[in-house]
Amino acid sequence: MYEDSGDGFDYEKGEYALTEFVLDWNEDKAKISIDVSGDLSVIPRNRKYRLY
Repeated sequence: MYEDSGDGFDYEKGEYALTEFVLDWNEDKAKISIDVSGDLSVIPRNRKYRLY
């Protein structure tokens, strides 16, 4: 998932974050990993994920 401030052109200067979601199935279990990279200042401090 790509995230930036939502206005302006600061993303051109690298002010954005990337969130990667990885789902691993292992027989009867599922594991979801969430990894964030980039400029963490552009994402909310607290957030929730709803996965379907």
